[in-house]
Amino acid sequence: MDENGNVKWQKTYGGSDSEWANAVAVAKNGDIIVAGDTISFGAGGRDVWVLRLPSDGNLPGCDFCYDSNAQVSNIDASIENTDATVENSHVTPQPSEGIVKSVNLEVETQYSYPERAKSVLDKAKWEISEYKSEGVILTPAEELLNSAQEAFNSGDYEKAYNYASQAIQKAEEIKSQYEKAKPEVEKAKKLASEAGLTVNPLLNVFNSGDY
Repeated sequence: MDENGNVKWQKTYGGSDSEWANAVAVAKNGDIIVAGDTISFGAGGRDVWVLRLPSDGNLPGCDFCYDSNAQVSNIDASIENTDATVENSHVTPQPSEGIVKSVNLEVETQYSYPERAKSVLDKAKWEISEYKSEGVILTPAEELLNSAQEAFNSGDYEKAYNYASQAIQKAEEIKSQYEKAKPEVEKAKKLASEAGLTVNPLLNVFNSGDY
């Protein structure tokens, strides 16, 4: 919400069971840190769950993030002076002789910008390499891939994820166009050969990647 209580964005985070948010803080860079409990994830039972979200709440490729359409109503709540007073309770602190023992905590990372970006980046590299080995010209997809790699190297993992996703989409789109155009080109070459004609202009266009 903004300073006036208006909803700027809303999302739901969690799994198939129940989650609770117990505390919220804002980091210096504007990230939103939420600490709570989860039953859906973890070792079983009620485990500690901490989320660090960007200021818009968006985690690209997140599989536990959902859009929410909760309605905000005016409850007309008011704060009144309860006239409570704080008095000396005369409590005397005593040594507790408590012993802090080590516990074997296991931390599981569910979402990491660098890991998620690298996963999509690796997929883009693999797909483009595979399609190129089949003879597909993928210049637009390769340009997006280069932008993704540059963003990743600079630490902008969200931009790297987005560019890599676009590279995959563009590569698949071009591959589909290639598969439709290739049989037609082969057919044209055969007919031209039988008629003693040349299809060099057509081949030049095809070989340039303009499918």
